[in-house]
Amino acid sequence: SLGNPKGFQDPYSMRARRIRVEIEPRSLLTDRIVVGLVEVVAQVVSYELWPGGSNLARLLKNVEEASAASVGVDPAGPSRKVVIDRLVIRGARVRFAVGAAAGLGAGAVISLPDIELRDIGKGKAGATSSEAFRVGLSALVDAAARASVSVGIIPEGSNAARKAAGSILDRLRKRL
Repeated sequence: SLGNPKGFQDPYSMRARRIRVEIEPRSLLTDRIVVGLVEVVAQVVSYELWPGGSNLARLLKNVEEASAASVGVDPAGPSRKVVIDRLVIRGARVRFAVGAAAGLGAGAVISLPDIELRDIGKGKAGATSSEAFRVGLSALVDAAARASVSVGIIPEGSNAARKAAGSILDRLRKRL
């Protein structure tokens, strides 16, 4: 499970029934860890939309700020990087909590299509763990934002939908 940022109602932003990770054992002895598969199954995502923004957008911002803050920092020598061949999110559901000013749909639960990302960190010497997490989280936030529009929780073209999605598509285009 992953806690929610401060100021949101649900104690967790995400919980999964099962997470499977396949690591190439020899890579553990190098500066670049090769992960063949990360599979997240039956994930429940709490998507809280309030006039000030969403919990997932805030979580993504927190990860980006932590990643930016760690650039150039050398706490104990060179940091280890990661390459993820496949990140798969299956059977995810999103539970919406929507503030009165953002629209309707509080308590709605919808299923997301499966998400599969490939080659995270492969185009360079690898990605930091926070960079890899940001790529996966961006894809999940994008899917949740699209789903909220597609089922009418947030009206298409509304300011709330644009704010909820933020610049996630741009971030995905620039992804590792």
